[in-house]
Amino acid sequence: ASDVYKRQKQGNPYEWCLMGSIAQDVLLQPSEWPDLSKLRVLRLCDTYLSEIPQCVSHMESIVELKIIGNTINEIPIYLNRFTHLQTLDLSYNKLISFPYELCTISTLRVLRLSNNQLSGVFIPGIRGLIALEELWLNNNQLASISPDIDKLQNLHT
Repeated sequence: ASDVYKRQKQGNPYEWCLMGSIAQDVLLQPSEWPDLSKLRVLRLCDTYLSEIPQCVSHMESIVELKIIGNTINEIPIYLNRFTHLQTLDLSYNKLISFPYELCTISTLRVLRLSNNQLSGVFIPGIRGLIALEELWLNNNQLASISPDIDKLQNLHT
């Protein structure tokens, strides 16, 4: 598959999709990006990333963040500042835990962490994700999920 680098999708400069190895080159040159604080959608699929790039920390208006099919093993805590984030998809990575601090993202509706290496008890503070409607945890090594999950009234998956 060839590398794809799209700045705009249907003319929208605030929605980016980066795929393949070219993504690393682009992510290392954030000065060429538009104002990162205004970016609303970012998809980094199969981009050979081992960590979430530091430039993502400036994308505080992000609504949808999908970083799928990489080798990321840690989620940065700064994501808890993303007060508009509704979808977080980190499927098909090598995550070993989900930071308790991210349970303060009250706007998060969709959380996909399938096909990672999560183990133990899944986050006791999950009740803080009050808007959560979908939670995908399949193909991990979780022993259990916190009983707090019963407090999520909008959860249907």
